[in-house]
This record gives sequence, C-alpha cells and structure tokens, in this order.
Amino acid sequence: MNLVQWWLNAPITEIFAYNANQYCPNIGGDDVTTAVGKLENGVLGVFDSGWASDGMSREVYGTKGRLNLREDDRFLDLTLDGPYTSELIDAGAGGKMMTVARPAETDGFDNVANPLNQQRMFIERVSAGLAPLNGGEVGRRDLAVVMAAYESARVGRPVKI
Repeated sequence: MNLVQWWLNAPITEIFAYNANQYCPNIGGDDVTTAVGKLENGVLGVFDSGWASDGMSREVYGTKGRLNLREDDRFLDLTLDGPYTSELIDAGAGGKMMTVARPAETDGFDNVANPLNQQRMFIERVSAGLAPLNGGEVGRRDLAVVMAAYESARVGRPVKI
C-alpha cells in the first residue's frame, strides 16, 4: 500500500477489507487479505495479499489504468488510458500495455548505486544533517492504513483513514 500511495502521489483515504486465516492455522493471524482502497485523487486500488500465495506480484487496477509489478519486482507492466510521464516511466499517449524492466543490478539485490535506493538516500541525508525524505509520518500513515484494513474486516464496512 505504501508503494501505491508513492507511485500515485496520493494517500489512501478509505479502505474496505476482508481477511481470514485459511491456510496456515499456526501463524496466529490472518494469512489472506483482500482490500479496496480509495485514494485521495479518486483512484481505486485493489490490494490482495496471501501469506501462502504462489509467486510474487503487485497489481493495481485503477479508474484510469492498471499496473502489475511482477517477478520479484523486476518488471512493471503498465496500461494507462492517457499519457503519463515521470522520472522512471514514459507511457506516451497511453492506451496500450508497456513493460518497464528494472535496470540490471551490479552489486546485489539492494543495488547501492541505484539513485532511488532508500537506504542509501536515508544515510546520506541523515549524515548531512538533513531530514529523511520519508520521515516517521509516512510510517505512521502506512500503519493507519493497515489498522483501518483490519478494522474494516472486523466490522464489515469501509473505514476512513
């Protein structure tokens, strides 16, 4: 949910969730959750998480397109109704699926040379006496979304963040 809010530059404002423990009774909590989140900009995101799921992908279907981050975050499939350009993506005029591959890594999974590496950016900013780009407020907000999803699943209705 953190990535979707960052990708779309909009916070989740309301969430409706279901959760259950279907596959792993010994973990002491839910192992499957499905939620629909409404973002501040009107986009609807569908979030599905399964502790025992097969494979790794992150898919978001919104009112103006869809994205699927797949295969251990190596590829992003993106389909948008209209044009979109950012530092990482140029979807042109939109209307067709495009795939963006993550650049090859040269020094392991976390690729310190990556200009968007979160750990490197955090250390550099703190070492320079600057506030982190994503401070404690981002973590607090993410936790509020998760807690609202649990509350929604418990009460059976949407919950505002």
